[in-house]
Amino acid sequence: EIIKLARKLKVDRFIVFNFIPTGRGKDMAREDLTSEERENLMNYLYEEWQNGEMQIFSTSPSYARISITRREGKISPTHFAEMELPAEFGGAAKALTEFIGGCGAGRIYCSIEHNGDIQPCVFIPIKVGNALRDGFVNIWKNNETMKILRNRDAANYVCNSCSFRYICGGCRARAYAYFGNILASDPGCIMMKKDREKATQNLTLQRVKVG
Repeated sequence: EIIKLARKLKVDRFIVFNFIPTGRGKDMAREDLTSEERENLMNYLYEEWQNGEMQIFSTSPSYARISITRREGKISPTHFAEMELPAEFGGAAKALTEFIGGCGAGRIYCSIEHNGDIQPCVFIPIKVGNALRDGFVNIWKNNETMKILRNRDAANYVCNSCSFRYICGGCRARAYAYFGNILASDPGCIMMKKDREKATQNLTLQRVKVG
């Protein structure tokens, strides 16, 4: 119904944001979509996008995987870009998707607070430095956390053996929220569905400890 309304209002771009259980969102973790529900939603959004002029994106990294594997016309290597290439350019599309695709935290964007504090993502509460004190370029190039987020082949990165690690790689903010580890699995991924219940239990334990 929301997509129908957006089309009626002649909206240019419709973006479905990925649920990240951080802040008060931790109290809603059990309402998170299952990996199957998320996969169905991403496929539905992709099909709706192909059927109209309105751009339909999602901040879920898995959307890029679905987009590039189905490749029925338009593809979305990331949640802010649209590409439309003929089939013979499939290799080029895949190369670009692997370059900018997947979670962009610490790779193609970061969060800067009002006081200059920098985090890899607005949803990852890890302070990696202060732009006013340490210099933005220095932090961006040299901070160890940022470097870790950019190495999708690291041995302790849970997606390192997945063929879609460059295209998707899972949401690092969701991994941190559920497991306290930016290299852990994103339990919303269909390939990691076994971690879903464990992730929710982890959040429950965190709330008990805080309480």
